[in-house]
Amino acid sequence: NDFTTQAALHGVWARQTNNIVGVQSYYDVTFVTSTTGTIKFIDITFPPGTLIGAPPRLVEREGIGHGNAVKASSTTISYTVLSPVSVSEGTKIRLEFFNLVNPTTPSTGYKVTVATKDAGGAIIDGPTASNSLNMKQIG
Repeated sequence: NDFTTQAALHGVWARQTNNIVGVQSYYDVTFVTSTTGTIKFIDITFPPGTLIGAPPRLVEREGIGHGNAVKASSTTISYTVLSPVSVSEGTKIRLEFFNLVNPTTPSTGYKVTVATKDAGGAIIDGPTASNSLNMKQIG
């Protein structure tokens, strides 16, 4: 068996600027690494029904090198670090994105999932789910 259990990320937290269904929002995603490694990709998967603009817009980043955000699937943004260096265990990373539209179905159980990967695409930490997000209907 060549499957290796990866470490979970710590403190995965997602926060949106508004929680109204179908409305454009900023998403702030933070987490703490569990494993020391050279992170090339950070994959962030948003709740089903989230619309990601093409391209998604990275507003701010902390704790990780400069990179590009690309839409990897209908609900996933992959952040690619341009010049990856080793990131120590216990490093807090924050990525803030714009050009996303909240899901159109109200729910209190939506989550964002985060995974870090090396240059070969192998998972370093994760995928780990965030806190629950609340999406509500107005009116």
